[in-house]
Amino acid sequence: MRASLHDLRAGEPTPTPARTSSNCLSMCFFYTETEANEPECCDMETNVQPRRPRLNWPIAAMIGIAGLVVVGAGILIAKAEPNSETLQGDIDKVDAELKRAEAEAAQYAGGALLALIEMRAQTLKATKAMMSQKQASTFRFIDLRYTIDGRVAGPATPEELSRIDVDRNAARAEIASKQSEIAAYSGGLIRSMGLMTIATKEVELAFLDLRYMSAKWGIPVYLSDDPVDTKTLGQPGTDDDAL
Repeated sequence: MRASLHDLRAGEPTPTPARTSSNCLSMCFFYTETEANEPECCDMETNVQPRRPRLNWPIAAMIGIAGLVVVGAGILIAKAEPNSETLQGDIDKVDAELKRAEAEAAQYAGGALLALIEMRAQTLKATKAMMSQKQASTFRFIDLRYTIDGRVAGPATPEELSRIDVDRNAARAEIASKQSEIAAYSGGLIRSMGLMTIATKEVELAFLDLRYMSAKWGIPVYLSDDPVDTKTLGQPGTDDDAL
């Protein structure tokens, strides 16, 4: 609104346009009453009564903390090796192998073949549990660190993983070859021996998978380096030794 020429001549002040609620919201959100002679902010209720601005520290502090949390979460996710989708994919693969092993074990009531299959299933369960622990820590932004003999264990290098993968592929090739060999037999000693060989190789493959996943995700499987005294193996002991 503009003052008329008559009003200006009469020395009357130019009226101030009314402020809207949206203006009040943008101006007053971070401010409360303060000292005089500072910029004014309109009242949210009357839209007319002036307020004197002061920074609302509790609200500003909450926004600042929320920003730090978001930035920190981004840093943790960015440095996680590899990402959670890759981890879930590895868990799904191990879980599929575990279900296959449990289905095979259900076909036998006992014997050496069942013992090998159950050993393989237990190894796969350990592998899945290890990766599930890693996944849970990632979702909760917990940085897992494993210290062995004073050294922090970390993920293996691509070269180290490739060497383990060579052994895994070799074991898979032997299993596939033996399966093709016994496919022509429906029973008998040759098929039984072939199944035992396959079961043994699949246990070996399960251990290689455990080794590969532990190296990939930086969760070491600790094996003691303490030497074993082989001189006492197979020797009879006394009652005191038994205690």
